[in-house]
Amino acid sequence: PGGAEAPDGGEIADGAEIADATAPAVAGVEYGVGGKVAQGVDFTDHLERRLPWVVGFVLLLTLLTMGLIFRSPAIALSATVLNLLSAAASFGVLVLVFQHTWAEGLLDFTSSGAVVSWLPLFLFVVLFGLSMDYHVFVVSRIREAAAAGLPTRDAVRDGIVRSAGVVTSA
Repeated sequence: PGGAEAPDGGEIADGAEIADATAPAVAGVEYGVGGKVAQGVDFTDHLERRLPWVVGFVLLLTLLTMGLIFRSPAIALSATVLNLLSAAASFGVLVLVFQHTWAEGLLDFTSSGAVVSWLPLFLFVVLFGLSMDYHVFVVSRIREAAAAGLPTRDAVRDGIVRSAGVVTSA
């Protein structure tokens, strides 16, 4: 069971069956499994263990950096939360499209029902970086308008209006 068929019609056992059957018979033996599948499993396990640390580091660094740059805990917290929500929304769309086969017909592809294991980490880092870039751009325009003497509400409106075209086109 689980093995391939030999040229003579018999069955070939897979490596795990051979190792499981042989290793206990030899005292002190250790064995490992190699190959692309084992490498993929190890890589995915490593990503699963490290992803919370990466996310936490990025969130903390964002909070500290925005707090230092704009000297406002409210701006730092809102930037961090909004960027996190933006990344979460993109993960939701990713799952809908590639795991739940939404838009297969529209995009003319056949879903495998899964997402490649490295994609969530890569996507989080790239999206968070881009989102932070745009957030800093908008908040900088707001700060410039406030420094020019506009009341806070008008400075926010002016900063968003002045940066909307650039952010939207980017």
